[in-house]
Amino acid sequence: MAEQDVPGGSSELERAHKIAREWADVPLDQLVAVLDAMEPQLKREHQRKAKDDQRRHELNLAQLKEAERRHELDLAKLQERRERTGNAHKQHLVGVGAGVVVSLSCIGGATWFGQAGQYLPMGILVGPVLIALTKMFVLRRSDSHDIGTTATSLRQIIGGAPAAPVPPPPTDPGAANVP
Repeated sequence: MAEQDVPGGSSELERAHKIAREWADVPLDQLVAVLDAMEPQLKREHQRKAKDDQRRHELNLAQLKEAERRHELDLAKLQERRERTGNAHKQHLVGVGAGVVVSLSCIGGATWFGQAGQYLPMGILVGPVLIALTKMFVLRRSDSHDIGTTATSLRQIIGGAPAAPVPPPPTDPGAANVP
């Protein structure tokens, strides 16, 4: 039973027995002197091993804390990405809903104007205005030429004459003032 209580197992116990057999023939006073001489060195080795173990423990603890910090950072990034994705989805649904409302309003208004015999407002509501507003709300995109195209179409509808092409915007701010 005593062999099982020894930490480290039977190999250390066998080594201890071997050392005890070797030193058994040494007189007691010499054995005490040798052990007293070895004690400071054994204490130093024990302290060095204890410090090494402490350093390893502190290093492992620092590595675990760093891994935990990285994990928390990754979790925060994932949560932020999930929130952004959810918000983008909600924003898209609101845009689609607003586009449907605007489109149905334009179509309803055009129908009302059509029944009243007012074809000009009906054409305006069903034509480029409907397309531009639907594009803005559903696709969440509005190009700079959309307004010009809408204005040109409205002029064409109102005037009954072919509209002139919309000139591109000037690239130089001073070029707009040149006759």
